[in-house]
Amino acid sequence: MTTRYNINKNLYYALIVGEYSSIARSELLAILKSEDITFKVVMELDQLLIFEAENEAMNYLIHRASMIKELGLVIALSHQDPSDLKNALKNSDKSSLLKGLNLRIELNSIRGHGKSIKYQELINDVAQVIAKLGAKPTPRGSSILSLIASDGILLVGLRTYKRSMKEFFSREPHVRPMYRPGAMKSELCRLFVNLSRASTKKKSLVLDPFCGVGGMLLEACLMGMKGIGIDIDYKSASGALTNINYYGCSESIDIIISDATKIPLQAESVDAIATDPPYGRQSIPKGTNLNKLLESFIFNSTEVLKKKSCAAFAVPMELDNIIEKYIEASGLIIDEKHMNWIHGSLTRVIYVVCKPC
Repeated sequence: MTTRYNINKNLYYALIVGEYSSIARSELLAILKSEDITFKVVMELDQLLIFEAENEAMNYLIHRASMIKELGLVIALSHQDPSDLKNALKNSDKSSLLKGLNLRIELNSIRGHGKSIKYQELINDVAQVIAKLGAKPTPRGSSILSLIASDGILLVGLRTYKRSMKEFFSREPHVRPMYRPGAMKSELCRLFVNLSRASTKKKSLVLDPFCGVGGMLLEACLMGMKGIGIDIDYKSASGALTNINYYGCSESIDIIISDATKIPLQAESVDAIATDPPYGRQSIPKGTNLNKLLESFIFNSTEVLKKKSCAAFAVPMELDNIIEKYIEASGLIIDEKHMNWIHGSLTRVIYVVCKPC
C-alpha cells in the first residue's frame, strides 16, 4: 500500500476517543465543514480517521476539537505486514520530513488490533529505516513518530497534537465559580458547540436557550465565537454571568433572563444553537410540561436560526419519537442523531438539525 498525495494538500490522521467514536467522527467533520475547509475522508478505521485536507485544517482542529486524542501527518500506510510497512516508509513522499528529527517511536494498538505482530521487532525495524532516512530514533526524542495498528492497517504518522485534559479540567462544572448540579462537563459542552456547525473563522453567534450557568457559552467564547444565553431562572442567569466574567468572556457573551419558549430575538439572527434542554425532575421549571417545552423550543429555534444553520441538542431516548414529529413539523431537517448513554436508565439522543435554504 503506497501513500499518494494531492500536491496542494496533506494526508492526516486523527485518533478519536473510543467511548464516543461516532460523535467524535462527526465533531471532526463538523469543524472542517464549518470552517469551509476542503477535505476528503480517505479511510475510516476503528477509532482512526485518515483524511486529506488543506494545511489550515490542523490549526482549527487543534484549537477546537474535544474528542480527538491525537492528530498528525501520515508518513506511511501499509497492511499489517512489517515488511510492507518498511517499504511504504522508505518510498513515502513524506519521509524526507523526518530528516534531522529526534524521534521517539510510540506504539498504539487500538483495541488489540494486530495481535500477531511482534511489535518490538517492528519498532526496531522502523527505527532502522528512519535512521537511514536521516532521523535520529531515541527514547528521549522531542518529536513523536506514532505507529498505529487498526483494522488490518499499520500507520506511521508524525504527531502534531495530543489532547491534554488539563484545559478542560480548569473549566469543569465544580471548578467554575458558580456551580449547578447536573451541569454538563466542559468537553461535552465544546462537543455540542462544534456539532452545531458554529464557525471560529466567521465568529458565529451561538445561542443557548437553556444556558444554565453558561458552560456551552464559555466554550463558544474560548473558540473565538460570540454567544447569547437565555435562562428563565434568575440564579442560573446570574451564575452564568459570574462564570463568563471569571473566564474573560464578558465582551463576547450576553445573558438574558427570559423564557426559552419565547426567544426574544429577531428572526434568522442566530448562526448556531447549542443547548442541553432540561429534562430531569429538578431542572424543569414548575408547572411546565416537558413535551410542550421541547416543542416550543424547536419551533422557536426554527424562527431564530439563519438559513443553512444548525442546532445541536439532546433529549431522553424515550422522547425520541415525539421529538422527531416536532422537528418534522417545524421544517428543520435531521442531519445526524447519536445515542449517548449517561448512567443507569438514562440514555439520551443527541440531535443535529439544520434549517434548509
